[in-house]
Amino acid sequence: MIYLIHCNSCVYYVLSAWQAFGQIAYRMNNKWYLNKWVYNNQGNAYIRCFYFTTAVATSTGNNPAPTNVVEYIYMTFSWMMGIRDIVSNANRNREQYRKTVDQVLSECKRLGLSKDTIDRVRDWFVYTWQKQKTLDEKILIEKLPLKLQTDLALSVHYNTLSKVQLFQVFIFFFFVEFFFEFVKFCHTTIKL
Repeated sequence: MIYLIHCNSCVYYVLSAWQAFGQIAYRMNNKWYLNKWVYNNQGNAYIRCFYFTTAVATSTGNNPAPTNVVEYIYMTFSWMMGIRDIVSNANRNREQYRKTVDQVLSECKRLGLSKDTIDRVRDWFVYTWQKQKTLDEKILIEKLPLKLQTDLALSVHYNTLSKVQLFQVFIFFFFVEFFFEFVKFCHTTIKL
């Protein structure tokens, strides 16, 4: 992206030089104007051209209006280049989302989690993507409701914990309640 902006900055500089850096006046509505669209040869040329090109590509607005066909073509091309990058980035994020969901669901199946838990995890991914458009695992797990975090952790670790002599004595429901309170305790301790 930076390389494309660099190339576009060079084109902008050449267009400015071709139009005498805004020193050639043009006539519009029976008035004469200096061209404010082009680089005016004041300040650091590369930085000013790079800034202008970045502003056009990211559509931040407040750019001087083009005054001739060549300038309109340049502006349209730059704007389209920015749109292309935005769409490309959105598609990349969507593909990363699909890949992550597939990996998580296959891992849930590999661990032998219940269909209900897998469906809840899938529903959470869909909901999170619709609301936040992100899938940072640590942030997402922290944003899960505490009950769902507990159920997920319990489903993953139940077989291991049930082999511990201390936990074999507990009734399953008591074990779930104990685990739920333990997760709550860990969250309050970590946040302090």
